[in-house]
Amino acid sequence: MKKPVLLIAALLVCLFPLTTRAALAVAAPPPCLEVVVQNAEELRIAQDNGANRVELVLAPLKGGLTPAEATLKEVAGVARIPVMVMIRPTDRDFNYTEAEFAGMLKTLELLKSTPLPLMPGRKFGAVMGVQKADGSLDLARMQALAKAGAGLELVCHMAFDGSKDRLADTKALAGLGYARILTRGHNEPGNNIPNLEAQKTSAAGSIIIMPGVRIMAADVPGWVSKGFTQVHLGIGVRKDAKFTEPILPELVKQAASGLQK
Repeated sequence: MKKPVLLIAALLVCLFPLTTRAALAVAAPPPCLEVVVQNAEELRIAQDNGANRVELVLAPLKGGLTPAEATLKEVAGVARIPVMVMIRPTDRDFNYTEAEFAGMLKTLELLKSTPLPLMPGRKFGAVMGVQKADGSLDLARMQALAKAGAGLELVCHMAFDGSKDRLADTKALAGLGYARILTRGHNEPGNNIPNLEAQKTSAAGSIIIMPGVRIMAADVPGWVSKGFTQVHLGIGVRKDAKFTEPILPELVKQAASGLQK
């Protein structure tokens, strides 16, 4: 019986075009709506209305900073979905002093030691990025962070957008164990979708490219149609599209629905 089965399998492989087989070999990442939150109450709203994951930050108007330890503990007690924690000690830039970098390493240890009671076996994830003085990505420090954060889900944030070689740095971060890159597509204003698409193609399933370009709830289906199944929304789920306003349940639901289209 083995020969007919093997023959059928071989015929199926031949019948599929090479491009189709390649697409099947690199499965698209599962759909995921990530919402920026500042505290436990915003987490509740997000997770109760369809968000799959949140990014926890302090001071989103400054691009997001490391939240207080008290906030981490409060969020840990109510989280039913994965929580990615921003590790950014200052809004000055991404080129940190030795003391600031040491603080980042200390925060990683805190995340590793903080339990999530409603998700046994799960830990906080970490969102971080470091640049050199010239604005390029500091891969040596990114490697040190990855080593310190071993066992956590790791993401490189928009510090990546200073990269001098986006495709090479994408490959390097994948090799260091980072799960995703949150990126605008470039460090300059304008239409960055071609850069994001090229980066996603180059990543070829080795690391997830997640656009974070002021996406609104109504924009989600358009990003999905371009092959971006994981999206990051901040102001896009808030009243009047402002971080100073509350998250609206109906906008989270709209974004979650758009992800399935």
